[in-house]
Amino acid sequence: MSQHDIRSTGKHPRRECRVIAEYQKSNPDPIIMRKGDEVELTGKEDHWQGRPDWVYIWCTNQHGQSGWVPKPYIEQQGTKGTARFDYNATELTAHTGETLIAGQEESGWMWCANQHGQSGWVPIANIEC
Repeated sequence: MSQHDIRSTGKHPRRECRVIAEYQKSNPDPIIMRKGDEVELTGKEDHWQGRPDWVYIWCTNQHGQSGWVPKPYIEQQGTKGTARFDYNATELTAHTGETLIAGQEESGWMWCANQHGQSGWVPIANIEC
């Protein structure tokens, strides 16, 4: 079972959520990394929605995919980093009124699946569980 599997694991119980605000995914080629993968770090950091506990760092994997990764997922060594966990930055387009099945929550985002079997991250501000 992958880290982002929607089935309930006890650690991340699945639940039904309703989309309360439209969300359009923004990255057509999201960064994907496996535990132990090396990544390049630019030093760029972002506090998602200004929250000091929701820190993302800009990373590029060995396949040239770049994107924001939650800081706890990376062991930093200067301009290099090592993935502490599997991570997939795929976002999910969500339409107002749509029902999603939600699993893991991370730094202001929720991993969700729609009725078409598509999965990805949706901002928690856009859903109501």
